[in-house]
Amino acid sequence: MKLQIERKYVEAMVDEFPGLSALKDQLRFGNKSEVSFKQLTNAELSFLQVLYKKAGAQGPQGTPGADAGHGKADDVIDAEVVEEKK
Repeated sequence: MKLQIERKYVEAMVDEFPGLSALKDQLRFGNKSEVSFKQLTNAELSFLQVLYKKAGAQGPQGTPGADAGHGKADDVIDAEVVEEKK
């Protein structure tokens, strides 16, 4: 299983975990990076989870408590999952 992670989250993750710099390289070709779920450590996944929770806690114009229009305020990780081809 792969995750597609949006630019702003990739940049924050690379700042925190420089070993993920290959994800930032992918941003030259678009606004998302793709990584296998298995390649991320527990610490990296936890950091990503916190980023998504913080984003979900900010509504339009930063209104606390809103779900930012996603309709999924309780999501743990709101990354797009892509099935790996076998």
